[in-house]
Amino acid sequence: MAAGGRVEIANPAFCTMTGYSLDELRGRTLKMLQGPDTDPAVIDHLRACLREARFFEGTTTNYRKDGSSYIVRWNISPVRDEDGVLTHFISVQQDISEYVRTERENRLLARAQAAAIDLAERIRMRVAAYRDAEIGKVTLSLGLATLSPAELTDELLARADAALYQAKRGGRDRLCVAEPGG
Repeated sequence: MAAGGRVEIANPAFCTMTGYSLDELRGRTLKMLQGPDTDPAVIDHLRACLREARFFEGTTTNYRKDGSSYIVRWNISPVRDEDGVLTHFISVQQDISEYVRTERENRLLARAQAAAIDLAERIRMRVAAYRDAEIGKVTLSLGLATLSPAELTDELLARADAALYQAKRGGRDRLCVAEPGG
C-alpha cells in the first residue's frame, strides 16, 4: 500500500481471497472490503495506526467482491526509507474463517459434552440414592462418548461400550467418559 493507504500491488492469494483482480484493487483503499459486520472499533484502531504510521494488527469481518463474508486476521507495517520517511505500508492478511468456525464448533461441543456428563452424573447419583425395598441398593454404571468428526456410528458405540466396561471394572456405580476418537 502506498503511504496514503491505496493499494499498489497485491499478490494472487489476496486476489483469490477477496475476489478482486489486481487491476480492480490498484489505486483503491481496502474500505471496499468492509460491510455490515466489520467491527468499527477495529477499523478505528486501524485508522489511528495508519495516521501515526504505527504497526497494526487486528481481526474483523471483511467482504469479498461477491458479497460473501470472511473473517480476516491481518497486520500492517509501516515501511520507511533510509532517512526514516514513511514510503509505504505492507499488509499481510489471512482468511481465518475456517479456524474461527472450528473453534466455535469445538466450544459448542465442549459445552454439550459437559452438559451430557452433568446429566449422566445426576442420573447416576439419583439411582445410587434409590433403595428398593426388595433389592436394596441399585447401582448404575455409565459409559459416555461423543461423536468425533468423520467417526462412524459403530466406532462411537465401541468407544461408549469400552467406557461402560471401564466404569464397571472401576467398581460399578461410576461414570466413565471415552476420549474423543480414541
